[in-house]
Amino acid sequence: MRGLDLTTCQTSAAALLPPVEYDVSKLPPAVQRRRAQIIQAAASGELNQLRPVFEANGGPPQLSCEDLDDPIDCLRSLSGDQKGPEIPADLLSALEAGFVHVEVGTPEEMYVWPYFAMYPLDKLTPAQLVELFKLLTAADVADMSAYCEYPFYRVGIGPEGTWKYFVGPQ
Repeated sequence: MRGLDLTTCQTSAAALLPPVEYDVSKLPPAVQRRRAQIIQAAASGELNQLRPVFEANGGPPQLSCEDLDDPIDCLRSLSGDQKGPEIPADLLSALEAGFVHVEVGTPEEMYVWPYFAMYPLDKLTPAQLVELFKLLTAADVADMSAYCEYPFYRVGIGPEGTWKYFVGPQ
């Protein structure tokens, strides 16, 4: 295992850091509602509980395995346990972390969880690294220095409340 060296991922000192938020009351009401629906479904531990959320969303979000016709089968195929509880846990972990609001005022505007997915890794504070270790193993974090990006599951919800994606490692 390589050591943790995120200095290889240096960003410009002038790069603006997206503000990290934890207060979900600052989210638009539609985003708060969609996030709450996703959390409630994921907390059940049953992947099928996500189906009504997909329907309310107008369809499933972008997933990491779009080659499968059924989004629940797709999520099940991503789970290391082959039954699915790992994926709801990953979804909850992501949505319980801090978030960032990115691409404000553009068609790509989004609220993204966890914020690590949109944050320069070399700018993480020691406290933020502790947060990161709550989501990933030490080996995963060490491997991040090879890619200079957060390699795990992330969630994106548009400002109108549309669940845009739940993607992660391939």
